[in-house]
Amino acid sequence: MKAPSIILALCFLSVSAFYNLHASALEIDTSIVTAEDFESKVMADAHVWLLLVKSEQNAESLEFESGKFPDLVALLPRKMKVAVVDRSLVSTEFNIRKNHVPQLLLFNSHARVPVAVRAKDATDLQPLVDQVVSGLEENEEAEDGYALKFMLAIGGGDEL
Repeated sequence: MKAPSIILALCFLSVSAFYNLHASALEIDTSIVTAEDFESKVMADAHVWLLLVKSEQNAESLEFESGKFPDLVALLPRKMKVAVVDRSLVSTEFNIRKNHVPQLLLFNSHARVPVAVRAKDATDLQPLVDQVVSGLEENEEAEDGYALKFMLAIGGGDEL
């Protein structure tokens, strides 16, 4: 009778460990509210960042933030830093119009050129996950398991 109890306990621990692992990946930063926050956290960091750009005036983006975004983050096969920012913070520099939210911005390099993934009207998360993953093809992994931003090289190989 003790063997089934031990097996059940091991299954429970395995499932708990799995969810704890994914719970840590679901830490979504909501503290980026100023340009200084954006510069010091996203742009200055060596790790890849995925931002959900939302608008408080857009019901679809608020629904995406509370419902689909955590699910999307859980589906990502690679670790990266994740945050939610208001459109007003990044709209001018990254050309995010009111009718473009919700939108994902993947900062996969040290350049100020994110990969834009349109999340508006998304019914299935897998195409969004696929677009994010394709934006990470050139990114190496740090010792902490997070994807690292890559540096853009200028010129050909013989010039280096």
